[in-house]
Amino acid sequence: MNNEFRNDLNQVKWNRLLTEMLGDRKSYFKKQNEIINITISELIDLDVEERLAKSKEKVTEKSIELVALEIKLAALKKDIEEKRNELKKQMASKESVLLASKKIVFAK
Repeated sequence: MNNEFRNDLNQVKWNRLLTEMLGDRKSYFKKQNEIINITISELIDLDVEERLAKSKEKVTEKSIELVALEIKLAALKKDIEEKRNELKKQMASKESVLLASKKIVFAK
């Protein structure tokens, strides 16, 4: 009986030791998991920041292109208006020449 008690006591000690070891391993893996999760979060944040920075650069480039196109459009509108006014003047001078020639023809 004494031997059985000793065996049971040894078994309890081993069970406690194994429980402690498992608890330590569980704690270790939990800490490692937290470290991995933090690292992944940081990498994701960096990736998002990089993509955001690239998007901002693209938006800035597109804004600059848009302003340049608006300037070109304004210049083209001005050129068109000048050509239109020039054509109106030419048409007016042709009409006045035509009227003058008709007057001359009718005066004869």
